[in-house]
Amino acid sequence: MPRTVPKIKSIYLFEIFWLLLLLTYASIAYLTSLHVSFFNSDWVTFFKFFDDLVFEQGHYKDWILFPAPHFFPDMFVFFPFFFLTRNIYFQFLIVSWIMIILYYSSIKIIYSQFFTKQSTLFSLAATSGLFLLAFKNKSPYMLALVPAIHTSELVAGLFLLGIHFF
Repeated sequence: MPRTVPKIKSIYLFEIFWLLLLLTYASIAYLTSLHVSFFNSDWVTFFKFFDDLVFEQGHYKDWILFPAPHFFPDMFVFFPFFFLTRNIYFQFLIVSWIMIILYYSSIKIIYSQFFTKQSTLFSLAATSGLFLLAFKNKSPYMLALVPAIHTSELVAGLFLLGIHFF
């Protein structure tokens, strides 16, 4: 039995290392301008809307929002970090970090309740593979890193599922 304790600790260390590696790779891929396609008008709207309301004393009536604004889950994730920087480029990077951490932890919570530690590690590796595709601007995987898209609703659903079975 003493063999399993170091094995479980090494799995936790590997999970943390892999998450930090993903965040580092996201930063490198982002700062080397591999994510140029993120700055189209639909995705910038979310940031500019908050900027106008909070800092420019604008009003929500001044905006014509796109037909399906998914502000509800994204607002709670994004709004506290909005005050860290007003630079829209770094706001995208912070949001992508948050999305990676939330996806990673929601998958870990769900899998750890039903499966072994090794199975959880394999599922996290598969989830990380999806993010590696997102870093290469592969559609539709890159949508996982952008706010105001359906992916944050998926993350909220995954957390609710994890809490329900916890």
